[in-house]
Amino acid sequence: MIIGSTKEDLSLEKRVALTPETAKSMFNLGLKVCIEKNYAIHLGIEDEEFKMIGVEIKDSSNDVLNSCNLLIKVNCPSEEEIKNLKEKTILIGMLNPTKNKKKIAEMTKKKD
Repeated sequence: MIIGSTKEDLSLEKRVALTPETAKSMFNLGLKVCIEKNYAIHLGIEDEEFKMIGVEIKDSSNDVLNSCNLLIKVNCPSEEEIKNLKEKTILIGMLNPTKNKKKIAEMTKKKD
């Protein structure tokens, strides 16, 4: 299984769903991890810190979405990310259903 995480909309969210420490724990479970380039730079975490433990750095959110089977986000994915989600991708995040009703409805239209 490949776990991926894309950057959050920094106007809404400064946190990230994945840190080097959590990525290390996932590797210890035998999972692969990929993130978008400059994923946590705003928090002072350079891509090199992720690379040193084996995280694959992708050039764009689309590259992450095309590679992962499980997407982790702090907040609901953007409309563009939803459009590019592969079918059968597992999503973990705080989706805030009252605020993101339209986005959630769009995701549920994806085939199982």
